Amino acid sequence: MTTRPKTVGEWMEALPKRARKFQTRVEKEVTKRLDRAVAMLPTEQRRAVKRFTADVERFGTKLQKRGDKLMANVRKRYEEATHDMTKRVEHAVKPWTHRLDLATRADVDRLRKRVEHLERRVTTRPVARA
Repeated sequence: MTTRPKTVGEWMEALPKRARKFQTRVEKEVTKRLDRAVAMLPTEQRRAVKRFTADVERFGTKLQKRGDKLMANVRKRYEEATHDMTKRVEHAVKPWTHRLDLATRADVDRLRKRVEHLERRVTTRPVARA
């Protein structure tokens, strides 16, 4: 038998595992009891129940596929909207940065590299003695 979780972190890891195990156990028990109950039905009613459960499973599968397509569509539209909004903001802000003569990130990075290069050159040169 496994040891009981002691910390909150251990519980947070253990709970999903325990929930999956419990769900699996319950599903097996429900399926077993449903099969027993259906087996007690007359032939025609048994066939009707099996057709109904098959229809429900097909509907669930179709619904899952539709949900997946919907999520893919929502993600795609989100990406497009984000890209479009970014372009609009850049288009609106760019004239202001030119008017205000603000340094861009690329300008700052280029200057930082130049200063680092100059610092290395200064520190590596031998000092001339007079």
